[in-house]
Amino acid sequence: MGDKQQNAEESNNQEERTEDASVVEEQSTDSAEETTTASSVDNKKLLVALVVVVVLIVGALELSGTTSMFGSKAVAVVNGEKISQADFDARVNQIFASDQAQFFNLEDPALRASIEEQILNEIINTRLLIQRANEAGFNATDAEVETEYQLILDRLGSELNTEEEKTELLAEELARNSLTNAEFRDNIRDQLIIEQFLTSQIDETLLVATEEEIRLFHEQLDASQQGVPALVEIRAEIESQIISQKRQQAVGDIILSLRDEADIVVVE
Repeated sequence: MGDKQQNAEESNNQEERTEDASVVEEQSTDSAEETTTASSVDNKKLLVALVVVVVLIVGALELSGTTSMFGSKAVAVVNGEKISQADFDARVNQIFASDQAQFFNLEDPALRASIEEQILNEIINTRLLIQRANEAGFNATDAEVETEYQLILDRLGSELNTEEEKTELLAEELARNSLTNAEFRDNIRDQLIIEQFLTSQIDETLLVATEEEIRLFHEQLDASQQGVPALVEIRAEIESQIISQKRQQAVGDIILSLRDEADIVVVE
């Protein structure tokens, strides 16, 4: 139980670091863990953005699926379900091969180890969510997957791009991340199932932004940046960000609960 508690605390720290990044579309990150050099600190501030961009490259890129307990070496076992070394290596390679990897000093062993640790924890968290969603009977139809696929496709490029050009852009992104179109659709299905499960667990009516929270948010923004518009002009955006932060915290609490109940073995 001590290992589970430690894992839960580490996961909680990671969730807290990713909260603001999710709210501002991967453009802003919280402080990461301290490192021994200033350059490592600067690089690790971008860690969350890198991971999120690769995981959600245009909507959903989380590794998924069930791997047999036999076969390739395992890096972790989650409730009896193996996360193979091959799956983990593929995910690490996706991240390190991404355009955002240029911001990192990947020759720094401590930084690489920190990134790999966070990648593994995120894979474990996602596996737990998929397991619980499947247990609860959630599913996504082919039509729902296709609808989400088209929405993702529409967001690529600009309004001037044709559908054919957007399809090519998606193919290029998938190729850069060593994913086939079929795997991408499977990832979309998993994300839809996870979202259904999370929606069933979170009371959205409790996710509200109070007047005081909105006012304080604007004051903090105004104190940290120049040229911040008046509150009346950006009130809706601030309210949306506060609600997003609260939802992210609720998701983090769910993951902590799942980790506390789970049988997680990380292979050293």
